[in-house]
Amino acid sequence: MFNWLKRKNSKVVTLVSPIAGNMIPCKDTGQPGKGIAIQPLEGRVHSPAAGRITHISPEDNAISILTDQGLEITIRLNTEEAAMESEEFVIMVKEGDHITAGTPLMEFSFQLTDAKTENLYSSVSVANMDQVESMEVPPAQTIGLDDWVMRVKMKSGNRE
Repeated sequence: MFNWLKRKNSKVVTLVSPIAGNMIPCKDTGQPGKGIAIQPLEGRVHSPAAGRITHISPEDNAISILTDQGLEITIRLNTEEAAMESEEFVIMVKEGDHITAGTPLMEFSFQLTDAKTENLYSSVSVANMDQVESMEVPPAQTIGLDDWVMRVKMKSGNRE
């Protein structure tokens, strides 16, 4: 009877590609969580949404963001190695920073890293799946920076 209230209060968060490259299903990477992965064609990772930096883990090459709509995401640069050399990997933001979609988050030496590993990818995963009603991901393809890579419908009643 009150389904229109749920529709009116539901939020859809659109995440854009943090890096140009070849999109692959996250499940094909062996990483936990729901999301996407991209084999990069460049050496800079950008924010897929507006929000606040909540955690940075240089050891894991990972940055967590709480979007303005309440979606918690983690952007990670995955390699076969445990961590990259510091001269190869630079984080460009700090915890607490408010960012917009497209803000540069991290950069890495694509040439140095490419020589070390064939299995390099950047992943975007959702941390608070309990607050997600549904998620839409386009088919695996080559994508450019800022192409949409995930549409997440938040459950009603989540924060504005």
